[in-house]
Amino acid sequence: MNNVYRFPASTNMIAVKAIKQMSKKSKGRPAKRLLEQFADIDRDKNTFLCPPDQEKVWIHSYAHPGLYLEVRNSQKRSWFGYLLSGSQQARLKLGDGHHMTYLEAQIAFNAWAASLGIDPKSTYGQAPTVASFFHRYFQEHLSMESSRPTDYKNAFNRYWRAISNIKIENLTTLVIKEWQHQIATQFGKETANKQLTILKACYKYCFNPMAFKRLPDPFAGVKKYKSKPEQRHLKEGAEDELFKHVLSVNENRKARAIEMLYLTGQRKSNVLSMKWRDIDLDNQTWTISAKEHKTGNTVCIALSDKALNLLRSLTNDSDYVFPSEASKSGHIANIDYFWRQIREEAGIEHLHLHDLRHTVGTRLGQAGTSGFVIQKALGHSNVRTTERYTHIYGSTVRDAMNSIQSNH
Repeated sequence: MNNVYRFPASTNMIAVKAIKQMSKKSKGRPAKRLLEQFADIDRDKNTFLCPPDQEKVWIHSYAHPGLYLEVRNSQKRSWFGYLLSGSQQARLKLGDGHHMTYLEAQIAFNAWAASLGIDPKSTYGQAPTVASFFHRYFQEHLSMESSRPTDYKNAFNRYWRAISNIKIENLTTLVIKEWQHQIATQFGKETANKQLTILKACYKYCFNPMAFKRLPDPFAGVKKYKSKPEQRHLKEGAEDELFKHVLSVNENRKARAIEMLYLTGQRKSNVLSMKWRDIDLDNQTWTISAKEHKTGNTVCIALSDKALNLLRSLTNDSDYVFPSEASKSGHIANIDYFWRQIREEAGIEHLHLHDLRHTVGTRLGQAGTSGFVIQKALGHSNVRTTERYTHIYGSTVRDAMNSIQSNH
């Protein structure tokens, strides 16, 4: 499909204007695919091809939010309906996308919405809320575009409670500023800035000017905090004291998982879901698949002697290195409460689990390790991410100068 679209005469002009605005913002490409972009929907929907690098794509109806055409890479097409009412979500396959026309899909969608008692003119019924906007954005965008969609759901449950049930028409600048301030106070300015960005994206994605006429922009005057990301890591020499507390508790597997976080420098989600089949003790490596790694790339981690010794000390009686019968996933899913207990005992209350990863990068940088080696050790896809650890320390410079002047 090219970047210039013709619109059918029946298309609502507000929809046309919105589509053109979205195209302008994304440098000529629509922010999301819309059925109204086609000159002839029933003809063009069968000629549109799913990109080979994607499993499926969704083409949404602007005039009927919640109605969309799913096109798979096998080129199978299906009409779907997705509805929200408060916290209730529903999804239904409406029919075959090759043979069912757009009008027939609309009729089926409206009939289904009516059977659920939801106003068919709105995906959310009469009063959409912040929560319904988030769930729609998650369902239609984040769950397909993000490499770690569950992170967004966890963030929603943790940070959005104060505004989740607020109706969109009552979402004002003052409400957003108070929510932003609350997050900044409890969790930090960087977290507040990130959640504000997600809220803005949800709003712009789901907001329908045909349903909310003359509603002022709630984000007008809301600015991000000016702040530099705080780089937290263990103070030099504090590792021994910390792991003395970690290993003194009875939760053996959880303690070992925390130890493995530090010994590998990897992310919590990858360590907790570590599988024995991905570990090669002979070649001293651990392979994290592209599906499981944040970067979307397969990463091979070189295991240190201490990491190998820890693995050899564990019993290999499950698919997972850190199994749990209490978890649906089959492995330990959450060690946050356990970690809070440990850090309180060790007197490092503001250190997060992810800061163990920062500590590894910092220690490597302090040792004068090259950025390339640090990148490989931490599994970064971009060396610019590694640059935070490659500060030039005075002692490193002196050692380098002394090494080249030793013969003079």
